Amino acid sequence: MRTVLAALTAPLALVTALVPPAAATAPAHLTAGTAVSQSPGTYRPLNPTRVFDTRPSHPIAARTTARIPIQGVAGLPASGISAVTVTLTLPTPAAAGSVSVFPSGTAWSGAATISFAAANTQQNTVTAQLGSDGAISVRNNTSVALQLVADVVGYYTTGPAVPGGYRPVPLQRLYDSRAAGSQPLQPGYSALVQVTGRGGIPASDVSAAVVNLTVLNPAATGAASIWSVGTSEDGSTSVSFVAGRTEQTMLTTKVGTDGAFGVRNNSRAPMQLVVDIVGYYVAGSPAAPGGYLPMVRDRILDTRNPDGAGGPFTSGQLRTVPTLGANISPYSVVPKTPHWGLRAETILLTVISPSRSGSISVFAGDRGFDGKATVSFAAGPTVQRQVTVRIPPEGTIRIRNNTSVTLSVVADILGYFAGGQHRLHLTSSSVIEQFALVSDVSCTSATFCMAVGTGRAFRYDGNSWSAGSQGGGNAVSCVSPTFCVGVGSGAAWTYDGSQWSEGVLVTPNSDLISISCASTSFCVATTQSHGWVYTFDGTSWDSGSQLNPYAQKSAVSCPASTFCLAWADGWYRWNGSTWSATSDSPGATQVNGVSCVSPTFCQDARFGSSSVWNGTSWLSARAPVNHSLLSVSCPAAFACVAADDRELSGWDGTEWSMPIATTTERGSVPFRVSCPTVDFCMAVDRETGYRLDS
Repeated sequence: MRTVLAALTAPLALVTALVPPAAATAPAHLTAGTAVSQSPGTYRPLNPTRVFDTRPSHPIAARTTARIPIQGVAGLPASGISAVTVTLTLPTPAAAGSVSVFPSGTAWSGAATISFAAANTQQNTVTAQLGSDGAISVRNNTSVALQLVADVVGYYTTGPAVPGGYRPVPLQRLYDSRAAGSQPLQPGYSALVQVTGRGGIPASDVSAAVVNLTVLNPAATGAASIWSVGTSEDGSTSVSFVAGRTEQTMLTTKVGTDGAFGVRNNSRAPMQLVVDIVGYYVAGSPAAPGGYLPMVRDRILDTRNPDGAGGPFTSGQLRTVPTLGANISPYSVVPKTPHWGLRAETILLTVISPSRSGSISVFAGDRGFDGKATVSFAAGPTVQRQVTVRIPPEGTIRIRNNTSVTLSVVADILGYFAGGQHRLHLTSSSVIEQFALVSDVSCTSATFCMAVGTGRAFRYDGNSWSAGSQGGGNAVSCVSPTFCVGVGSGAAWTYDGSQWSEGVLVTPNSDLISISCASTSFCVATTQSHGWVYTFDGTSWDSGSQLNPYAQKSAVSCPASTFCLAWADGWYRWNGSTWSATSDSPGATQVNGVSCVSPTFCQDARFGSSSVWNGTSWLSARAPVNHSLLSVSCPAAFACVAADDRELSGWDGTEWSMPIATTTERGSVPFRVSCPTVDFCMAVDRETGYRLDS
């Protein structure tokens, strides 16, 4: 089972190919890479990896071509790469102009890929096909020498693409409003751009196209909208431009059922438009990790909305942005993703009328700022750029305002690349101990779990369970095979890898029912009633804090010492120093469990439903079953397993699957579950352990 685990149409014309001058190769630092071992046509995201930098002494001379090696450079594989996604930076060019990107060893078609104004740093993320020598070419079409920096953010593998896979094609012109018999695109009118059935592109089975859009010397400042034919136009824009300045951007656009997409002129003046295609994606749900699924545009950030994004984006601010939130809402019109985790996403970034020139950086949510910019802009005009970002297990990206002024920034997801298809299944079950009355389990890997119940503890080594020993209480949390904390009644025990300590009294007034440890020096335990929480620093317990004196149920999860979510008949958040009430999940009445991956992703378990915390609010996640969920464990934002009194069900990032396993034990036997990784979970009932593997 699954777990985490309308239109003015212009004639077409092809541009005449031009022969470039002799290439001038700029230096690159070479290192040996490894061979590619993933399905053909699929995408491998990377943290931005610098492969080329002409600064300070090797600019690309005017009207010459630089060869940029990709395969075997900076740790990239030495073979098997068909195309690369790369962020190109042109630092403060001395004159306005353009550059062209194309496969090494092929002739320049005459088409430009990036146009730029003088003195303003320009950055575009482009997808480029590699030549037979494993390199790309960048031609300086300008009358002055240019400095160029190239950072690879991912690559595609060679071979016939599987569903969701990418197929690069030699650059082809799909649309040109300057062609004979055509005319500029009038204000408010749309052009229909046919993708399928053209020059080597199949007549069907195309889900999205990677295209370079050029707005030539527009007479008025404005924007254009792009949408797949057959869907409603939502009014959002995809490319913004300034009067008198040619604008080019590379976008991945979803293709309609008739194999076309539309481009609408939203400006006040006629617009000359050119569309070139460099590749397409094979239709179908991703058949392997790295396959792409285009989506209906989905907004994940709008800093103009003080409620949804924390208000204006101030100078130097670094924001963590959940990428799954809008997809989870049952009211969203966005199609559900298939049952995969996430590997990367294509995101359209919009910087609205910045008052000063500058840049923003976009990177995976598990990384710190490395000083590299992703989108640069001049003061005044709105800028829109598509970027491709690796998505870490917590399902977040980070955006930094590198500018000295407050910015208005919007981010829209256009599609995503699938991660591993973690289909957990029941692989074995074994009796822990007859009549053991196990009530909880915590695992740190597939070779270490600790189960506890009625003051006895049982250790799993990957194959079997040990005989019970004294200690552990009724709830347990383990950080490693040499550190666990168990609680029960009003006491707590610690495990050092070989034995349990004597119990220590934490509270004489209430039973401790839940425990979560982020490290050996930070654990939080909660009481059955009256809303008390107690913190352990690795040596001793504090005197406790009361969240809600009227609470009758509690649960807690702490992924870090600076963040916990606790339920005490209402939600409370720990920020590293104090507890505060936070918004309640939709329809929350009695929460039985919660599991947090990070401050931006938690999943709760309760009767007949579940909810997801996205860092600011709760979103309904529906429920895998129609009975009481007793526990939930999430090693990633796209990987959760929930347990009730008879079934185990999996969460894939947007919805719950059918049950993974259903107990055949007598009556209703409560399950508890712990998943240290996306590939392994251990579920326990009163006396049996159930191993789940991918």
